Amino acid sequence: KKKKKKKKKKKKNLPAGAPLSCDRECGGRTAKRNPHQHTNTPLPTMRPPHLANFLTAAVLGAGGDFVSQRFCEGKRGAEVDWRRLAAFTAFNGVYLGFVSQAVYRSYFTKFPARLVRSKFHGVYAALFDNLVHSPLLYLPTYFVTTGLLRGDGAEEVAATFRAQYWNTAAGCLGFWLPAQTVNFCCVPPAYHVRFMNTLCFLWNVALSWSTKPQPQGEALLLE
Repeated sequence: KKKKKKKKKKKKNLPAGAPLSCDRECGGRTAKRNPHQHTNTPLPTMRPPHLANFLTAAVLGAGGDFVSQRFCEGKRGAEVDWRRLAAFTAFNGVYLGFVSQAVYRSYFTKFPARLVRSKFHGVYAALFDNLVHSPLLYLPTYFVTTGLLRGDGAEEVAATFRAQYWNTAAGCLGFWLPAQTVNFCCVPPAYHVRFMNTLCFLWNVALSWSTKPQPQGEALLLE
């Protein structure tokens, strides 16, 4: 009797960081190496466009502060505070171009795999971003960095923070919670910062105007 030779099917190796569509292309198998692979969020494996994010955030920061000073505060020519504009531009370029990119990627690489696979992952990420990241890291860094770059002393920075923090935090939550929900639910992860930057111009105008230096130390409410 001739023994029938069974043809062994060659197993296809899954490429590292393969997208969801690779499940079908690779025989429907699921990778075991990384719990975040083969989910609906493949794009964090892409190289983030740091330079593009930095330039976009810096330009929008400068534009937002200039519009705030020129049209909201009525400053003209020599009245424009160029040091304040430079501080606002530097903060936006560095923080939104680099720090935010790392923070947003962590919502896919550091969150439990169960949450990343959940269809509500975008909602969880938006809530974490607005209830943890923004009030505890983003806003304190903003007040300290821009204050020091403008030439304020430690006491002035602390006074500005105490006077303006809560109103600014409330405005930030109201503006960014719905925007970031759309961002994390609908936008590919590699472009989260770019999407945010498209909305940042309006936010930068409001943020610059609401946190402008007050000669008498009075807080300006964010309307």
